Amino acid sequence: MPAVPGGEPAGQRPDIEFWHGTRASAQTRLARLDAVLDRQTSHALLRAQAEPPGYLVALLGPRPTGQHTTAWDDAARRVEHYRHHHVGLPHGTPAISGDADPAHAALGNRPPDQRAAAAYDQAYQLGSDVDPQLPL
Repeated sequence: MPAVPGGEPAGQRPDIEFWHGTRASAQTRLARLDAVLDRQTSHALLRAQAEPPGYLVALLGPRPTGQHTTAWDDAARRVEHYRHHHVGLPHGTPAISGDADPAHAALGNRPPDQRAAAAYDQAYQLGSDVDPQLPL
């Protein structure tokens, strides 16, 4: 009789503790990765607030001063979150270098996968208070 993962013969109940331990270990690793990506996103936002990279300025316009910074910062946070969590790009590196479309430069192409596309769409929601520079 062939064995299933965990060493139990097929047709018998697999070792529940083995599967629980594997799942718990994977969940722990995933939580650690998410924490690292969140930290990178926060760091990227702090850098963008001090000196916005070209892809953010092209997409969102220059960072405003005073009370209007909140909307820009929120939009920048969504962009940087998508870039770090879904594309794996570091702060300051365009997604598609030299692309005239600000969304492509900041986020890359919209992915065909439904879940990834939803994350892209969320990152691309600029908000009504953000005033991107319009090309002349």
